[in-house]
Amino acid sequence: MTTPHVLFDYVGHLPECPTWSEDESALYWTDILEQEIHRYHPASGTHSVLAFPEEVGCFALREQGGFIVAMRHAIWLADKNGLLQRKVCDNPSNTKLARFNDGGTDGDGRFYAGTFWAPGDYNGALLMRIDHDLTAKVIQCDIQGHNGLAFSPDNQWMYTSDTPNGVIYRTLLDKHGEPGQA
Repeated sequence: MTTPHVLFDYVGHLPECPTWSEDESALYWTDILEQEIHRYHPASGTHSVLAFPEEVGCFALREQGGFIVAMRHAIWLADKNGLLQRKVCDNPSNTKLARFNDGGTDGDGRFYAGTFWAPGDYNGALLMRIDHDLTAKVIQCDIQGHNGLAFSPDNQWMYTSDTPNGVIYRTLLDKHGEPGQA
C-alpha cells in the first residue's frame, strides 16, 4: 500500500475542480474566491496561475486547447492563457446571489455547470449542460447549491449533490444527455 504525501503545499480560499491533464501530465484546479485557475506540473515542480475577471466556479480542458470556464455571470471559452474568447451563455440565475460553483464533463465530452445559491434560503440554483455545438440548456433546477457531479461508467446515470439540502440525486440520462426518470 502506498502512503499518501503532500503533492503541493497550497493554501487557497476555495480550491475546487481538480482536473488532471494527461497530455501535459499536469494538475489543474480553480480557486473560486481568488478568481484563478492553477496549473501544477509535478515532474518539474512548476506552478502557474491564470487570473480571471470574476469567480471561476468550474472549468474543463478542451481538446483543441484552452478551457470552457463557468464564472459568476456566464460560461465562456478561454484560450490556454485564460483570455476569454467567446461567451457561451449567461448565468440564468440571479447573479447577485448565485454564481457557478461546480461541474465537469460527461463521458461524451458535454460540459455541466451548476450554480450555488449563496443566501441558502431558497432553492434558486440550477444545473446547466453545454452540448458540443455550445447549445446551453438548464437540466435541473430548484436546488440550493450544486456541489458535486459524477457519471456512471456507461454514462447512463448522472449523480449530483445539493449540499445545503443534504441530498444526492441520481438521474437517468439518454444518449444525448437529456434527463429522464430514475
